[in-house]
Amino acid sequence: MYSGRLSPEERKRYGQLVKVDEEGKIFEEQVMAWFREEDAKDGSMPDGFCEAFARGDAETGDRNISGP
Repeated sequence: MYSGRLSPEERKRYGQLVKVDEEGKIFEEQVMAWFREEDAKDGSMPDGFCEAFARGDAETGDRNISGP
């Protein structure tokens, strides 16, 4: 869809979507960088969070991210 050349109508229609997509990529990069930093410490936070996420255990996942 995005060729780098949008007509004025397409810019109006899709411009916000492109912006949201770019913001999502930046957010994803920041989260991944944070996970790598935490994993480098001892690996317990990313592992605990991912295990809780897989079980659907939001409370434990939140505790893993927020700390005790």
